[in-house]
Amino acid sequence: MSSRMLRSEIQSEILDLPSVVYSSMQHKKILGREMGNLANTIPTVDLSVFLLSDGDEAAKKAATEIISRACAEYGFFQVVSHGIPLELMSRAMDLCKTFFGLPDEEKLKSIPRAGSPVPAGYGKQPDQSADKNEYLLMLPPNNCNNVLPNNPPGFRAAMEEMFTYFSLTGELIETILNDCLGLPTNFLKEYNQDRSWDLMSTKHYFPATETENVGISRHEDGNVITFIYQDDVGGLEVLRDGQWIPVVPSQAQGTLVVNVGDVLTNKKFKSATHRVTRPQGKSRYSFSFFYNLQADNFETKTNEKIEADLSESSNSGQVRRWGQVPEQSSIDPHVD
Repeated sequence: MSSRMLRSEIQSEILDLPSVVYSSMQHKKILGREMGNLANTIPTVDLSVFLLSDGDEAAKKAATEIISRACAEYGFFQVVSHGIPLELMSRAMDLCKTFFGLPDEEKLKSIPRAGSPVPAGYGKQPDQSADKNEYLLMLPPNNCNNVLPNNPPGFRAAMEEMFTYFSLTGELIETILNDCLGLPTNFLKEYNQDRSWDLMSTKHYFPATETENVGISRHEDGNVITFIYQDDVGGLEVLRDGQWIPVVPSQAQGTLVVNVGDVLTNKKFKSATHRVTRPQGKSRYSFSFFYNLQADNFETKTNEKIEADLSESSNSGQVRRWGQVPEQSSIDPHVD
């Protein structure tokens, strides 16, 4: 299915959703509630207004304000009504649980190809690793390095469809963050059009033992944007002011967690330290999508052209160099 057809399908689904498009007044109430609770919870934003051709501009502005502050306070926010079909998300989660429940000899049929630049396929953390999980990693659909399983039936197709929808959602969030940063229209999109280096993984975290519970050790993401779709077990935590804040899941609503990566780290946004912990007696399952830059170094590839374009497109009439945006912010294009 083409991107244009997918966007049309997304709009149709949003129109069918009951009471998801808030009025400007409702968004103002939500804005106040979310910002009032910001010290204790990761804010959740309804994206439906951005997906409709006649979306309320005041509602868009209110949602953008929530996202901007959440990125500054946490480096994380959550989204609902994002256009990814809930049926697909639920089906993909069920199929991933089935896959990871297969015998090891079946899962090992999908190990990465020798010499692949990215270990796309099935893998498992070594026994000595502090992280206790197994995973299936994929590049964009039709990439020759992908090794996707045929068992269970329908899993490969669901993975590819999830990847395509995640990519479209990444484009939308990138546009919103572009506005949050006060950059010229389509600034980030223009310098990040290569989607061939995006990655998606689905993970199975083993139940914790009495002596350890690490799913993924504390870290920051080195990409542009990360999406996380987690089951209701939870375990994702964000570090803020020395305190680990749990990101409460809602699989039934199809809630996506959005994490700002190192590429957008600056004086306005933050790339937050986060981790995954595992509960005893329960497995945890999740999907992660990494909206990446192309392989070449972002700064050396684009710095000269960005500076030239910004010199011509400054809204204030003053020349702004690469990385200089309103409120004395600066994008750090370094990628780990």
